[in-house]
Amino acid sequence: MNRRIFENYNYINSGIFVIDDEDNIVFWNNVLENQSNIPSEKIVGENLFEVFPHLNKNYYRALIGGVMIGGPPTIFSYKLHKCFIPSYTGTRNERVQNTTLAGLKHPGDGKTYGVFSIQDITHESLQIEKFKVMKDKALHEVQERIRAEKKLKDIVIELENNKSFLEEQTYNLRVANEQLAISEKKLQTLNASKDKFFSIIGHDLRSPLNALLGYSELIEEFYHDLSDEEKKEYVANIRDVSKRMNELLMNLLNWARIQSGRMDFSPEKLNLSILTGEVLELLKFNASEKEIVIENNTGTGFKVFADKNMVETILRNLLSNAVKFTHPGGNISISAELRNEEVKISVGDDGTGMSEESVNKLFVIDNKVRSKGTKDEEGTGLGLILSKELVEKNGGEITVESTPGKGSIFSFSLPAG
Repeated sequence: MNRRIFENYNYINSGIFVIDDEDNIVFWNNVLENQSNIPSEKIVGENLFEVFPHLNKNYYRALIGGVMIGGPPTIFSYKLHKCFIPSYTGTRNERVQNTTLAGLKHPGDGKTYGVFSIQDITHESLQIEKFKVMKDKALHEVQERIRAEKKLKDIVIELENNKSFLEEQTYNLRVANEQLAISEKKLQTLNASKDKFFSIIGHDLRSPLNALLGYSELIEEFYHDLSDEEKKEYVANIRDVSKRMNELLMNLLNWARIQSGRMDFSPEKLNLSILTGEVLELLKFNASEKEIVIENNTGTGFKVFADKNMVETILRNLLSNAVKFTHPGGNISISAELRNEEVKISVGDDGTGMSEESVNKLFVIDNKVRSKGTKDEEGTGLGLILSKELVEKNGGEITVESTPGKGSIFSFSLPAG
C-alpha cells in the first residue's frame, strides 16, 4: 500500500486511520498518535474490533461493508475513552469524536480500503455548531474526495502509461531475444555446414582420388604383367570411383551454391513422366549391374511447376540411393499422385530399409552416421540433405517411410502444373 496517498487524504487537525477488507488497520496518522498516545507501529496490523472492543461488531461490520462496496460516506460519533483498548492508554479521555467513513479504491493494488476521518466535537456548543454546518462540511468532504479521486485518477493514468511503456519494452526485448535465438540457430547450422564441407573434402573426395591414383599407377607399372581380366577389373574400378566422385562433386557444387544463395531458381511447367524417364536413362547402367528392375509408374498426365535442374537432382539422388541400398535382383518403383494442388512423387524400394533412429538422422547436416550399400557402395548423406533443401526451395516437403529389411519409400511434393 502506498502510505503517501492516505497521508495526503487528510484534513487539518483531523485524525485519519485506514482499514483493509479484513478489518485490519493499515494506516494511523500522527493526529491520532497525539490524541490516543498510541504510536502507529503499535496499531498498524491490529484488527479494528480488537482496538475498539466496545464497537458493536455486527452493526459496524455491515456499515463498513456497505460503504466499501460503493455506498455513500457515513458519519457517526463515539466517545474516545470507550473505544481504545485500556493497555494502549492510561487516561480516560471523555472527548467525543465525530467520524466520517468513506470507501477508497487504491489504484496500485486495486483493493478497496475503509478511510476513517475523525474530528473532535467535545463541547456541546461545538457539537451544535458542527450539526449546523454538517451539510457544508459534507459538501466540503465530497469536494475534497472528488479532488482526491482526481489525483488518484491521475496516478492511475500515469501507472497505465508506465504499464504500456513497460509492455512495449518487454515486447521489444522478447522480439530481440527471438531474433537472437534465430541468429544463433543459423550460426550453428552454418558451422555444421562448414564442418560437413571440410569433412567431405578431407575424406570423401580424398579417398576416391587415392583409389584412382592407385589403380592408374598399378596399370602403368604392371601393364604388361597384368592379364586382360585384371586390366578390365581395374578399369571397371576406376569407372566406378569416377562415377561416385562425379556424383559427389555435382551434389557438393549444388549444395555450395544453395548455401551461398547463388543457385538460380527458374520454375516452369514440367512433364513429370518425361523428366523421370531422362533421369532413369542416366541410372540405367547402375541398375543393370545389380540386375535391379525400375518401374516408372508416374503416368503421362502429371505436370509440376518447378525448377527443372533441381527436380532432376532430387530424382537422381533418390534413385541413386534406392539402387545403392537395393539387393541385386530387387525392385524399385516411381509413382505419382495428385493431392489438392500438389503432386506427390514417391520412390520406393525393397532394399535394406532403416530403423526409426536412422530415419531421424537422414536430413541432419552434422550427422556422422554412414551406411554402405548392398555392394559396399560409399555415401556421404549429402545427396539427401541437398534433395530436402531443393524440395523446400520449390515449395514442397520430403518424407520417409522405412522398415528394416523391407525397404524404404522417399516421397516429396511439388506444386501441380
